Amino acid sequence: TMTEQVDALVRLSLNRPVRLFLDPPGTIARRLTQHFVRIRRESDRLAVLLAVARKVVQADRKTILFLPTKDLCHRVALIWRIAGLPAAVELHGALDQPARIDSLSRFRSGEAAVLIATDVAARGLDIPGVHLVLMHSMPPAFPQYLHRVGRTARAGQNGLAVALVGEGADRRLLKTVVRNSAVPPRHRLVKPESVRRAAAFLEE
Repeated sequence: TMTEQVDALVRLSLNRPVRLFLDPPGTIARRLTQHFVRIRRESDRLAVLLAVARKVVQADRKTILFLPTKDLCHRVALIWRIAGLPAAVELHGALDQPARIDSLSRFRSGEAAVLIATDVAARGLDIPGVHLVLMHSMPPAFPQYLHRVGRTARAGQNGLAVALVGEGADRRLLKTVVRNSAVPPRHRLVKPESVRRAAAFLEE
């Protein structure tokens, strides 16, 4: 990862350095498959997320689920357990450092198949074998989207990203994603009955 500090060190210590990129900076990995699920009513977002999770999350494949706030992370982690979905751990700002390390250790080892996290997990983590990145909502800006989806399809591996897209800012960011994708993203439909079942479960 080329940070400003690393770049300064390069200028200070190297003569005529050469940079090699698997993908050009600011572009989405070619081996990443992107799916988008349209949210027509904001009140359905959590039910749609649960319906999608039941369809795409697998116990034998690592998944990172991104949520916008630490409170929502904890709430979804509780729902996740009650719903009987694959084992999950949390990673967000409300956890102390030992708890964060424990969550990451359990996720890396495969003891937990799912990491339910805020954007603290979007940068600086190198966890091999992440198959799926699932997003409750689009991030505020394209660089954050790049960091999120960069957790999968690493080092020439295949990966899948599924994002729930609402109106307004979500749709504008989606247009930016489409422009910067070598392979066009796909629109994924969720059966209304699956959403109704998920909504009834959440209500109960």
